[in-house]
Amino acid sequence: FWSLEFSPDCEYLYAGSSSGDFSVIMLKRKGVISSFQACRVGVRTISTSENRVYVGGGDGTVTVWSRREDYYGKISFLKTHDARLEGSVTSIDVRSDEPEILVGTATGFVYRVYLSQDTSKVELVCENHCDEVADVALSHENSDRFVTCSRDCTIRVWEASDYSVSVKAGVRGAGTPSSICVSTDHILSGWSDGKIRCHAAYDGKS
Repeated sequence: FWSLEFSPDCEYLYAGSSSGDFSVIMLKRKGVISSFQACRVGVRTISTSENRVYVGGGDGTVTVWSRREDYYGKISFLKTHDARLEGSVTSIDVRSDEPEILVGTATGFVYRVYLSQDTSKVELVCENHCDEVADVALSHENSDRFVTCSRDCTIRVWEASDYSVSVKAGVRGAGTPSSICVSTDHILSGWSDGKIRCHAAYDGKS
């Protein structure tokens, strides 16, 4: 099991497995009463509210499950919302009034997911490198933006006004970038495979 979370009343324990399902454990009975398939690459995190379970998957999915109880007291869960994000979902936090959840991923992204009656809307709050930042550079001609490169194999152009990322670039199978220099229109970068590469500063194309 990769993740565990109590229900708010501490009567149930929710356990997420490496196979992508979560089990509902009734603590009084000390046994599993049901299991539900939530994702494909393991349940990395679980959060709960009074009548909902929020599941974050290693495949980048967030699913919301509503608790149901029939006439005989049998508990079941119905999936009501889902969203796909960039990177494995590592954390979920729920606002007390439940209109939205905050989600963090292994690739350094934080999302706000709004939950309406039957749909979910995803908004990117911020993004970051998910490994060591190897170099930072400013253009001498334009101080409104700066560029970073990281061991996560990406180059990012940041807006200095609000520190949002406007451009992201990378090269598959080229190792990691270790140094950069910037002009108004171009980003030059040195890579661990022994090559110097050039990307356009405004769209990241090489």
